This record gives sequence, structure tokens and C-alpha cells, in this order.
Amino acid sequence: IYIVGKFYNETLGITQIYIAKYDENGSSIWNRTWGTSGTSTGEGIIVYNNQYLYIVGTTNSSGFTNDIILLKYGLDGSYYSNQIFDSGVDDEAKGITIDSSGSIYITGKNSSGLESDGLILIYSQTGFLLNKYFWDKNFKDVPYDIEVDSYNNIYICGASISSDLSSASFIYKFTSTGTLIWESYINDTWNVIGSDMNIIEYMI
Repeated sequence: IYIVGKFYNETLGITQIYIAKYDENGSSIWNRTWGTSGTSTGEGIIVYNNQYLYIVGTTNSSGFTNDIILLKYGLDGSYYSNQIFDSGVDDEAKGITIDSSGSIYITGKNSSGLESDGLILIYSQTGFLLNKYFWDKNFKDVPYDIEVDSYNNIYICGASISSDLSSASFIYKFTSTGTLIWESYINDTWNVIGSDMNIIEYMI
């Protein structure tokens, strides 16, 4: 069992990304923290090929704006690398997934002022940024989760917030090159927000 979140380090006076491994009985095996200054929070974690952990989060350790951080660890807790994405404004990570070839997909938001746009980042296993896509559909789009199907189509769910602060849950489907295929919304008086999803593919 692997978990990710945040940890306030009282000694350093900073918030760090917290990563931990537990066995099937709930006993702690190891834990790690990442971050040397400012505030860093973990938002998503995934295991690849029973060999590596990829962790995505948000950090402002490199400056005054928030950046997206991608960490790579071994299953034994050994640290491999980190990659930081900085668009020049506030970037915030929300979800992570991996396709069958090992490419890493990250979703989150890109904010400037009161408005925010959605984003998709695609990395290789070695941490090379392969592609980045942005979309601007509403006053604020806040993605929360991302999945990829066997054709490398990309699905993202989250909240679409209007200028009057009412919200709707959305699902977007993109091609592997970031072109929007379709969009679907759930909107009622209760301000629905979609925060997680899964894909089941049926072979016919």
C-alpha cells in the first residue's frame, strides 16, 4: 500500500510531500519526504511495472509561483529523480496515470488571476516532457482525475466553475494529441463536483 500527501516539518518550518509504504496488515515499511523550502504537497501516486513509483504534486520551492512536480522513486523508497513544470504562472497538479507504453499523464490547472485553465502534461519514463496541452472552456476548470484508454485517448473529470461561482461536474475526452473529442456535464442546484473516475473497456 502506497500513500502520498503532505507533512509539516516543524524543524524546517516547511510543508513537504509525504510518501509512505505499508504492508497488507497496515504496518509501516518506510516513509519519505520531499521539499527543501516553501510548500510542497503530494496529489497523486501510481505504481508502474511493479518497479517504480511516480508521484505528482505542487510546489513553490523554486520561486513565488506554484509549479507541478513529478517525482520518481523505487518501490523500496529509493529516490531517482524529479521534474518541475513551470508555465510562468500558478500551476497545480491534481491527477496522474500511465499508459501501456509507460508514458506518464498528469492533469491539473493553470491559473492567472481569478481564472484557471485545465492542462495535460505527458512525460516519458525518464522524465522528458513529451507534450503539454491547455484548454480554456469556462471561467474556471479544475481537473481532479485523469485516465487513458487502450487507444491513448485521454479522459479527465473535474469541476467547471462559472463566474457566478456555480459549478458543474465535467468529463472531457481528448485524443492523444490533445484535441477535444467530446464533453459532458452534470449540473444541478447542488453544485456537483466530480473528483475520481475509472475506465472499464469491453472487448467485442
